[in-house]
Amino acid sequence: MNPFFSIVIPSYNRAELLPETIDSILKQEFKDFEIIIIDDGSEDNTEEVIQKKYAKEIRLQYIWTENGERGLARNNGFRKSSGEYVLFFDSDDFMLSNHLSTLKKYIDSLDSPNFIATKHFLKSEKGHVVYNSSKDLKQGWYNYSALIDGNWLACHFCVKRSNPNLILFEEDRQYAILEDWMFLIMNLHGDKIFLINEFTIQQRIHDGRSMNNNKLIIERRDRATNYLIDRVNFSEAEKKQIQTQSFYFCAIHAYLDKNSKQAKSFLKKAYSLGGISKGVIILYLKLTLGYYPKNI
Repeated sequence: MNPFFSIVIPSYNRAELLPETIDSILKQEFKDFEIIIIDDGSEDNTEEVIQKKYAKEIRLQYIWTENGERGLARNNGFRKSSGEYVLFFDSDDFMLSNHLSTLKKYIDSLDSPNFIATKHFLKSEKGHVVYNSSKDLKQGWYNYSALIDGNWLACHFCVKRSNPNLILFEEDRQYAILEDWMFLIMNLHGDKIFLINEFTIQQRIHDGRSMNNNKLIIERRDRATNYLIDRVNFSEAEKKQIQTQSFYFCAIHAYLDKNSKQAKSFLKKAYSLGGISKGVIILYLKLTLGYYPKNI
């Protein structure tokens, strides 16, 4: 019998972190699942670590592939999956023990939606907890318009495998890091996702996170924005919104990179296109005063 959930985890050189992620899944209250590890060409001892520790775990599949980045790895995992629902998960995050049981409860009550998710929080190695903009969102249905400004779900969403209209991830590595956002915008342009008002996933803040590479993020956010504008039937107001927010997003990451000149340049573009906003004012003042965040 096929499992109810398939959990797809791409991994690259995460031998030290991946076992903790797997262990958090194995501690789930809801037990009917499979784990599919797509090793995206790791050059460390990931295979040795996983095969040794989980040799007797029949719910886990380990698949090594040539490096192709996360979009391709997630699609490969999806194609190998057999569950009714597929969860995409990162190799350095944790599931709280009620994550799958919470999803299952709402899937049943909502008569099998195509897309569903819970909220997540971030926690640093020093114990600092950070929430994103989803914290204040009400429980309920959301479409692509709620994600135009940015992706507050990360990759932590659950999809119905049998959905005939499902659009898989962009596999071109030049969009890596932004493929989750692109996936959600493309799929939710004609559908909706149900957001559960429970925090059941912990993202780990650490030096090896891909979201720490601000220069790469800026480059790929711009590229992903143009990709979506070319392929999604946005209104003119939505095109303006997504471009404005992308300039602001890039300004933030230039600021985090302590590149004041670049940050101000992006802020100017955001202001020129979308006008003044609280966020633009605050970031401009921080740049002008030379105030930069401390590591948490």
